[in-house]
Amino acid sequence: MKRRMFPRPCLARMPGSRGSRVLVDARDKLGIPWQYSENEKHGMFLMAFENKAGLPVEPATFQLYVPALSALWRDSG
Repeated sequence: MKRRMFPRPCLARMPGSRGSRVLVDARDKLGIPWQYSENEKHGMFLMAFENKAGLPVEPATFQLYVPALSALWRDSG
């Protein structure tokens, strides 16, 4: 069985990260509540991320954002 090789994680290129930031920003501007109130802190954490577009993010740094991205993805508020 062939093993799939994936590029180094990069929040700027990771599917859903840029879209998640846009959605977090839009929720805030439109006053849309979170289904789970603790997701507000996840949204703020994600919005605080700064990276030059296209530069790779170290795996350890990327792992810090996985719980926030996962929680926001599951929020249906």
